[in-house]
This record gives sequence, C-alpha cells and structure tokens, in this order.
Amino acid sequence: MADLKTLLLDRKEQFARCLTEKMLTYGLGRKLIFTDRATVRVICEDLEERGNGLQDLVELVVMSEAFREI
Repeated sequence: MADLKTLLLDRKEQFARCLTEKMLTYGLGRKLIFTDRATVRVICEDLEERGNGLQDLVELVVMSEAFREI
C-alpha cells in the first residue's frame, strides 16, 4: 500500500487528469470526445489550484459548461 501511495504522489497530475476524465465521463453519461479535452484541462488546472480535493473535483465537474449543457 505504501508503494501505491508513493507512486500516486509521484504522478499526481496524471492521476488527477485520469480521475477527472472518469468523473466527467460518468457525469455526462457518455464517452469523452476530442472537444472535451479543453474542459478536462481547465478542470485539472482549477483542481490543482484548490489543492486536488475530491469534493472540489465533483464541484468543478458539475459546474463545467459541458455538464451544464446536458
């Protein structure tokens, strides 16, 4: 478990991007498309500024333009 934690901390940006993509996919109810890359990038940038919390990620996904357009 300690090795997993170390690995995730070493790849924090990669993990955040992957989790953001998964949460956005779930929230939109569809696979992500090319134009969603910008949304993922903005969410990841805002998430890092907020400290990478899960609650912040959920809020950013829900407040994203892509989610509000559903």
